[in-house]
Amino acid sequence: MPAALAMVSPWLDVTLEADSLVSLQNQETGYVVQRVKAAGAAWADPKDQKNPYASPAYGDFTKGYVPTMRRNLGLT
Repeated sequence: MPAALAMVSPWLDVTLEADSLVSLQNQETGYVVQRVKAAGAAWADPKDQKNPYASPAYGDFTKGYVPTMRRNLGLT
């Protein structure tokens, strides 16, 4: 197990239900949102998108997980 983890622009929530995505959805063009949703559906079936293997944001990181830093450098 590594001592720490740093992730750059990970896609942690394939569902696109994060608060910031919902509140800022009108700031992105419909084309971008449609393409990202299509990519998410290609990655994981919509009924499985909350599985932590598809969307790590839904995992339980309370026990035995290393300190983690996430930085988003791309579009959200």
